[in-house]
Amino acid sequence: MDRPSFTQLVPGMVGMMLVGSSVTVSHSLVDAPLFTTQALR
Repeated sequence: MDRPSFTQLVPGMVGMMLVGSSVTVSHSLVDAPLFTTQALR
């Protein structure tokens, strides 16, 4: 079995970074207006 190349791992790494950053940002969005937040998302 061959090891995956770096370019094959990049989409997964980017996805993990987006999910991780959304967890930290979500706490600051608790007091934000709902529809404005959804529009930006």
